[in-house]
Amino acid sequence: MAQKNNKKRPKSRSWRELFRRRSDPHRAYREKYLETLQYQHRTFDVKGLTTQGIFTLELARVFVDLGLGQMGLRPSTDPIPRFAPLQQRERRSIWEYLTAESLQNRNLAVLGAPGSGKTTLLKHLTLTLASPEVLPEQAQGMPQTPILLLLRDYAAIIESEPNFSLLTAVKQELARREEAIPLDWLVQDLQNGRCLIMLDGLDEVAKPQLRRQVVAWVERQMQLYRNNRFIITSRPFGYRNNPLNGVLVLEVRPFTPDQVRQFIRNWYLANEIKSAGHDDKGVRLDARQGAEDLLVRLRQTPVLLDMSVNPLLLTMIATVHRYRSSLPGRRVELYEEICEVFLGKRHEARGILYDLTPAQKKRVLQPLAYAMMHKKQREISIEEAMAIIDEPLSRVSPHTPRNEFLRMIENTSGLLVEREVGMLGFAHLTFQEYLTAVHVLDQRLEHELVRHIDDSWWHEAIRLYAAQADATQVIRACVMRKRPSIQALTLAVECLEEAREVGAEIRHMAERLQQSVAHENPEVRKMGAEVMLQLRLRRMVRLGENRLADTSLVTQAEYQLFLDELRQSGQFHQPDHWREFAYPQDQGREPIAGIRPSDALRFCDWLTGREKGEWQFRLPTTEERQAPDREQKNTKREEGRNGSPETHVGFWFHAQNKVDFNPPPALQEDAAWVSELLTILDNRLANDRMLDSEFGEDDEVFRRIRRLVQGRARNRSFALMDLDRPLRLPAEKAGEIGRLFAQMGNRAAPSQAIALQQALIQAGRQVQKLPAARTDNLDLDNIIVQGQLLGQVIAETPYANIPATAVENILRDLVRARDLTRHQGGAYRTDLVIQRELLRNLGRALSQAQKIAERLVKMNNDARIRLRAFTLKQIINLIHQLNNLPTSGGTQIRQRSLHTLTTYVDLYIDAAILEARIQNQAPPLEGIKLVKEWRALGDA
Repeated sequence: MAQKNNKKRPKSRSWRELFRRRSDPHRAYREKYLETLQYQHRTFDVKGLTTQGIFTLELARVFVDLGLGQMGLRPSTDPIPRFAPLQQRERRSIWEYLTAESLQNRNLAVLGAPGSGKTTLLKHLTLTLASPEVLPEQAQGMPQTPILLLLRDYAAIIESEPNFSLLTAVKQELARREEAIPLDWLVQDLQNGRCLIMLDGLDEVAKPQLRRQVVAWVERQMQLYRNNRFIITSRPFGYRNNPLNGVLVLEVRPFTPDQVRQFIRNWYLANEIKSAGHDDKGVRLDARQGAEDLLVRLRQTPVLLDMSVNPLLLTMIATVHRYRSSLPGRRVELYEEICEVFLGKRHEARGILYDLTPAQKKRVLQPLAYAMMHKKQREISIEEAMAIIDEPLSRVSPHTPRNEFLRMIENTSGLLVEREVGMLGFAHLTFQEYLTAVHVLDQRLEHELVRHIDDSWWHEAIRLYAAQADATQVIRACVMRKRPSIQALTLAVECLEEAREVGAEIRHMAERLQQSVAHENPEVRKMGAEVMLQLRLRRMVRLGENRLADTSLVTQAEYQLFLDELRQSGQFHQPDHWREFAYPQDQGREPIAGIRPSDALRFCDWLTGREKGEWQFRLPTTEERQAPDREQKNTKREEGRNGSPETHVGFWFHAQNKVDFNPPPALQEDAAWVSELLTILDNRLANDRMLDSEFGEDDEVFRRIRRLVQGRARNRSFALMDLDRPLRLPAEKAGEIGRLFAQMGNRAAPSQAIALQQALIQAGRQVQKLPAARTDNLDLDNIIVQGQLLGQVIAETPYANIPATAVENILRDLVRARDLTRHQGGAYRTDLVIQRELLRNLGRALSQAQKIAERLVKMNNDARIRLRAFTLKQIINLIHQLNNLPTSGGTQIRQRSLHTLTTYVDLYIDAAILEARIQNQAPPLEGIKLVKEWRALGDA
């Protein structure tokens, strides 16, 4: 498209000013006409919506400029198109098309799916031209008198009076407004090409023959007033068989994410100003809070975010959110209203009547949706669809041909879309699921839903059914099974959250399921954790087309699933301050904390491999870490050391080529808590000073050390740095410090020894249950594998100082015990000699494993103490060296010394924080938050 030239134009003036300067004798009539247009079109049209606000909003406060682009091979009839990135689709403002020099002689046809904002766009143009002082910059100097006509209002007259004129239509429009305005001036404007003539709703002329006559009339007007500009709007079906000659056909683009945000903020502000009767900071704050709450809920509910690209659907979503309920909890009410509006209720409000009511159309579509759900189809051939609707259509309109009904639904509602020739599908799977749920409710087919509780394809339909009915039997079917699946249990929790009603007994049972991560039975805890993890993955919020973000921190129960699975292969990723392999029983719903960056990355890899498919999980980036949190409802959060509220736990994120720590909010908000963390470090530093007389009595040096430790701890947000990181120290110091640091961070050796010890204890208990116990419960082969893993880990830990014979003795005793069980042919004899021999071999192995575990744990404890003492000595030495450096020169030496000093301070803080956490004096802070990303995007 050619751009306007850069020659200077005279400063733009409003049309009223221009005509005053010319002493226009018709100025008063012109201004009266423009004023009438402003009164007629100034309100935001919501006629036909079931849920309406109590205030009439001004269009100018709400309007968001649409994006337009030239039409492709076939215009989309889909009201919820998949949004393509900006670089893939042309997007221009209507003003760009109106002012481009290359298009000055072209008329425009604007096509758009139902609810895409065509009429609102023309009303906006009319209001803007009727108030020239608010013209956008690119349209300044564009002399146009607006004329806006709804073609449906004049179709009958055009049919009976082929010579009916545009000017007569304008007179009739003014007469409806009870305005008698002489139009001699308008005749002159039409003759001089000063008018923008907008003809809205070609598709709303229902009869095809009459529509062709209207098109012919429009073309005559375009020829008669060829010096003026015309804009004609229509849905694609109304234009497809009745194209206009010589026009540029444009297509309305879906809202972008930025346009969605702008509309919601505009809409909420307009409502709050109307509600308060004035505009001030408080009103704007209320509007901002309401808008942000809705934006968060859209990101939490991908199906609603999909719908938000359509302006009408977005208006309905915003209205239901503000006036009826909090989305998405009652989204079933929104879907009901969408179906009513798109099936004809909005047309009825405009005086456009069809043979079938919205309720009748919905009744015919319900069995079609149900049949497609049963066949697991997103699309269906027209022939199959006609066969399915034959019986329900005959009940509501026996004389309507089946193919005409389907085409009418596609063309007038957009609920059905022909994406391929001869194949129909619902515009969004949600509409298919909603209509299925309504059909099940109407036909009392709940027993059919119960059959599909393990099939995720049916889950949304089941949830939408529960939202409209008594969900007791559905939830009972999910939980009252010998071995309920994770999918069924997850569905039970979701149905409980949305159900219209549930029996008290079943409600209590489902609520207990949500608390099962605190159950004393490990298997029940595991099942509860699986449900929590599935709910987490389903509730991630949309960040973009190919990315979703977590709304809360990963919990201890969910992380336990990862720990348990990897521990089987000798991999240990539990927090460094844990003394057991499992979380405290009452803390399963609290965030996991004390996680190394390498552990967080490994958890993401594990989850990616576990979920499979086209998506991968990773840590957030710098930009993504501010993703909004899901609203916490009825969740008890304890503060203090015994709880881990999300405000007191941060998380790791990707920052350029490293992993960095996003601090918990409480570090900014809770000064007393920060003071407590500093006191913990102060106490540790004071105790370490007293442990060694070599540290001396130089109070000034220790005050400086205290300042260094406190300042660096604040800079690190009191986080424990990665204990797997490489150290960068002078070669003469790296050996001893590196050994102590590696020993402090080594979890594998002591963890494997403890795991073997626990397995041997369990095996001994099994043997003591003779004669009932059997060899298959003992699983000595697995215990031998654990012993072999211990030997490998110790061999890879040169500083362990544990002789290889210690593990060899354990393995020898285990092999003897296994041989005894195999000799019994599958079941133990009750011979006490055999029982004692088994216990003797297992006891010797256990004794040796306990000694190894105790020694490895003690070595780790000693490493923390020695590392703190060693680093303190080095810090004191470096402080003295820096004090003795000359004030001039030696810059590089000073910089190297300061870098080394920071490394030693970090090591001291790591050892001090870890010691305090192990002794339950300091809280762990480092948690996990997830981002889900399409694999191809991540690979790129």
